[in-house]
Amino acid sequence: MDRLASLKSKVRGFRLTLARLTPGEREQLPTPEYRAEYNNVRKLVIEASPQLEKFMPPTVDDDVQLKDGLVARYVEIQTYIEQISQLLLDDQPTDEHSASGDEINPYE
Repeated sequence: MDRLASLKSKVRGFRLTLARLTPGEREQLPTPEYRAEYNNVRKLVIEASPQLEKFMPPTVDDDVQLKDGLVARYVEIQTYIEQISQLLLDDQPTDEHSASGDEINPYE
């Protein structure tokens, strides 16, 4: 499995986990480990596809405060992961590799 396919799998894991949260759980603040893992995945996606950087959602800092003063909860991370998933889906290569069917759809 290539690096981008591994990242898509990791993003899919985030999506599945976040989708299983109850509405009340989505309103909770994420753990420091969860925020760090989201930030790491975001960074790795940018490294693998630098052209996506300008479209990426923000990092989630340790102080959990967003620029506008809102608190980054699981629901915000869920939105960011969904955006990253869409960016990866839209950033499919157009060479013979993509025609081989080796890409992993983040929605599978």
